[in-house]
Amino acid sequence: MGVVLDDGLTWKTHVDYISAKVGKRRGLLRRIREDLTVNGTNLFYKSFILPILNYSDSVWACCNRGNIDRLERLQNWAARIVMRSTFSAPALANLKWDSLENWRNRHIFTLVNLCLEKKTPQF
Repeated sequence: MGVVLDDGLTWKTHVDYISAKVGKRRGLLRRIREDLTVNGTNLFYKSFILPILNYSDSVWACCNRGNIDRLERLQNWAARIVMRSTFSAPALANLKWDSLENWRNRHIFTLVNLCLEKKTPQF
């Protein structure tokens, strides 16, 4: 895993990379869904997909709304699979998943706090 940079720092290349990586696991999630409980499928998502969506998100959080929406749609899709639902909103509510934007904001807040408290590595 890593962060993919492009010349203009648009983060489109990085979001494409994340989408492709999550897409590979999407098929696996769909295949194993029939054999797992909701809790088991939720655990699979949180273990194998969510870390990809959250990796270094405080670095690329400034990407444009279109790219952010693409990533949110990936999470919405996963929620529908986990809950075997047609609609994202009730699935997300039942799972009590935060939006990826809320995750990013928490990660940024934590990073800023660490910087202010001088608890980050000195480079």
